[in-house]
Amino acid sequence: MKNKIIGIILCSFLLVGLVGCGNSNETANNTNTTEQSEQNSSIKNANETSRMSNIEKLSDIEGRIQNFKAKVDKLKITKGDKNNKSTYTDLNEELESLDNELDVMEDDLEILYKEDKITRDEYSVKEKKIDQLEKVLNRAEERLEDIFGYDD
Repeated sequence: MKNKIIGIILCSFLLVGLVGCGNSNETANNTNTTEQSEQNSSIKNANETSRMSNIEKLSDIEGRIQNFKAKVDKLKITKGDKNNKSTYTDLNEELESLDNELDVMEDDLEILYKEDKITRDEYSVKEKKIDQLEKVLNRAEERLEDIFGYDD
């Protein structure tokens, strides 16, 4: 009889222990899920702000692209000059940097439009501007290759 009572008490403790653990895990999971949701929301808002800020820099990059184009148009090289390769490399790196910035800007613009953060008209105007700037960069790249006699 004594063994039965001890067995029942042990089973009771075990049952209470398991039930208690189950509730605390569920509460912890709910807390973690809530924290993750808040973090995701915060990250999403930060990304949206960053994208919007990036798109607003379109006129800045337009000026830098026009300056780059002017630099390439004014460029004169002397055949056999040892600095030619270095000059070409520097200009090509600047061109790649501008091109990458335009690509990121175009991606951000598309994401903002898909998320309904900008209107169709805003998207169309800025997309056309980015396309024009890409064409200017492409012509500058072709001119650069012609000047130095390189073909990519």
